[in-house]
Amino acid sequence: MAKRKAEKEHRGRKRRKLAEQQQREEAKKQERQEQAELDIPHGDIPLDGEDAGNATQDTREFFGMLSDEEQEYFRRADEMLELNDFPSPDDRAVFIDNVFKEAAGKELKLASSQSCSRLMERLILLSTTRQKKRLFDAFADHFPTLITHRFGSHCCEQLFAQSAPIVSRELAGETEEEEEEEQTEQADVEARKPLLSMEEIFLLVLDELEEHLTYLMTDTFGSHSLRVLLTVLAGRSLDQISTKSLLQSKNKERISVPGAQFGTQTDTAEKRPVPSSFGLAVRKIISDTLSSLDSTMLAVMVKHPTGNPIMQLLLELDIALNTKTKNRKKASEETEETEGGGSGSSTTLLERLLPGAPASLGDEKSEASRFVSGTIYDSIGSRLLETLVTHCPGKIFKGLYTHVFGPRVETLLRNETATYCLMRVLNRLSKEDLADTVQKSLPKIELLLSRGRFNVVATLFERCDARGLGDSTNALLKAVADACNAAGVSLARRLCYLEDEGGEDKKESQKKGKKDKKTKRATTATLRNWWSRKRRRRPSGRTTSSATGASWQQHLSVSVAHPHRQSRARSFSSRLRSCTGSRRRPRAAARAPS
Repeated sequence: MAKRKAEKEHRGRKRRKLAEQQQREEAKKQERQEQAELDIPHGDIPLDGEDAGNATQDTREFFGMLSDEEQEYFRRADEMLELNDFPSPDDRAVFIDNVFKEAAGKELKLASSQSCSRLMERLILLSTTRQKKRLFDAFADHFPTLITHRFGSHCCEQLFAQSAPIVSRELAGETEEEEEEEQTEQADVEARKPLLSMEEIFLLVLDELEEHLTYLMTDTFGSHSLRVLLTVLAGRSLDQISTKSLLQSKNKERISVPGAQFGTQTDTAEKRPVPSSFGLAVRKIISDTLSSLDSTMLAVMVKHPTGNPIMQLLLELDIALNTKTKNRKKASEETEETEGGGSGSSTTLLERLLPGAPASLGDEKSEASRFVSGTIYDSIGSRLLETLVTHCPGKIFKGLYTHVFGPRVETLLRNETATYCLMRVLNRLSKEDLADTVQKSLPKIELLLSRGRFNVVATLFERCDARGLGDSTNALLKAVADACNAAGVSLARRLCYLEDEGGEDKKESQKKGKKDKKTKRATTATLRNWWSRKRRRRPSGRTTSSATGASWQQHLSVSVAHPHRQSRARSFSSRLRSCTGSRRRPRAAARAPS
């Protein structure tokens, strides 16, 4: 009875605690709604017992939260857009227009909401030019906060990428007929006011982000948005595989509308014409970034997991812009002298990474040689070196091959990270240099095949075929066949990862044997620890470590004397013998008379 009474009291206390917890949650929810209505940045108000200086460290804006009814409405709208089950494109356009009307004034809350940010991305995918410009207007003065927000950054990336083709269309003088119809139908003064061009909108966004460029380069969310913005300004394709690897992670969620191919897919597969102001903006971003980074910070950024991808993009854009400038330098030499300025006078990112190249690459103690040697084996820094090898001018590439890659081909093939840089080098080698590199690589073919680095072998075959090196191709094929024959595996099985018959069973038996050995060791260790603790408790009968097995047997014999301990003694004895391997051996058979 006492036990039942205690259980009832415990349940009553548990119910009271749950009720109090629900009341506290409801009170917190009400406070959040009141704070959202006030729309005051939470970082500007210090908490109780907190200094004003500590409160200003986090000045992130808080845009408020959506009510339960609003979240339910936008959730159903997101489901309808995801299914895309509309009778016609006109019905879908009317539905999107109604959703935009409902979201008016709540764009910042939608973009920063975990459950509704996907809806904002789908609305951007399906929106018209005028609707995109209204979103830019709603996000104005808040881009530094949105770009560094976990969910708002994805909305900014989508808005930048989907607005890129509009810049090219406006540059060519093309306009949408829907804009004029929408402007005449709506009677709102705000809807009928003229909007800025997309070129002016992007430049205004850059003005907001100008003070935060160095911080955004290493921010987890802001760096992705900054890369997309730089790609749009440079007029590069957004759908190329090489560009996608720089802009987004492999684990990024793909927000799309299935079956929505009428009027929603933007032309981002080709290089786009951009205004000249965008080129100047890219130059200014590169120069401001270089001026804010000293040599130490630059070395840190090269091996930074978040800063390295944007350094790759900046290096590629810097090399492309300076190559165009050098090609036009001869034609515009006189005008540059009269104007008294030129872009070639400033130090470029390539010159900061490889000072004095290609002459300095011959000196092993130079800063350029140390940079290459320090990044070629680094899993993060080697990616920047790949970009440098791919896009650098011919003179610098020749110096890199002559002093760095050429003499160390066999050494680089032994390292998995260095092979990726070596493959970039193979793509740019001349016919004579490629034949020499293939000859140096032949002794390492067996090593490459045994470690599964087939991409290096495939690159060697592709480049030999592209350069017309038949003798080198035959030598490579013979080396591959000899390596497979030496290992006792056919060529097809080795290259396709096919196991021999019974190979899987052998692997499973080996894994099982290893697992049994680990279990046996663990049980033996447990028993030894138990017996050592047992010996410490008893004041008498202590034995040395050499007589441990004997003391175990003595303990078992004592335990057997007690009837109620016989079953435990048998189980312990069997466990002990199975773990220590002290099983009874069968008697030796009597020898037959000779």
